[in-house]
Order: sequence, then structure tokens, then C-alpha cells
Amino acid sequence: MLSAMPDDEVERILEVLRPELDLHYKTYSPDFIRNAVKETRVAGFAFNPGRLLPGSWAIGVPVFGASGQCVGALSISAIEARLSEARRAELAPILQQEAAALTDRLARPESKKGSHAAQYQRRVS
Repeated sequence: MLSAMPDDEVERILEVLRPELDLHYKTYSPDFIRNAVKETRVAGFAFNPGRLLPGSWAIGVPVFGASGQCVGALSISAIEARLSEARRAELAPILQQEAAALTDRLARPESKKGSHAAQYQRRVS
């Protein structure tokens, strides 16, 4: 999600998180995170090769709200053996496509009558 934010916002967040990073995540220095943000921007998706939990890998992409700000992310996690470079190359575009569809949906909310929530409410009533 940081990669979808402007650099000044990334820096503000890093400043706020610095004490927590220093205390609990010593390998996640601000420079390390800045580099990960750059790599994510170049690749078009975030990649975590087991940084927090060895053997647990993940890729992720941002989702944007109606205002254009990042409001969340879609991600896929798997064991290392199932998220090879070839598999990431296959899954990342699918994840990006779904995030774009969700972003589009958030930018154009449906009327209450046609919304999923309203449809669900009618079914359970």
C-alpha cells in the first residue's frame, strides 16, 4: 500500500513507525522499506519472499477508492514452492486486473436497489 502513496506520505508514515520498527522489526529499516516501495512500483506488485515468516510468500496490489487514494489491497499468499517467479508472473496480472475491477466498482457505487448488500438483505428478509 505504501507504493501507492506519494513519497512525502511514505516518509511521514516511516517517521511515525520508526520506534516500532526499531523495537520489533530491526531488519525493516526505513531504507529497506523505501527500497521495497521502489521495487514494488517498478514491478507493479509487492512481493514478500518470506520476510516475516520463512517459507510464506505473498504478492499484493493496491485497491483505490472513489477519491483515488489507496483504501486497501488484494493479495495472494502461498508456501514458497507454490509462488515461483513463473507463477508470480502468471498471478500478478490477474491480481492487478481484479484490483482494477474493484477500484472501478468503488469509484462508481451502485444504487441501493442494485447493490449486493441490498440483494442480500432481500434474500434474508
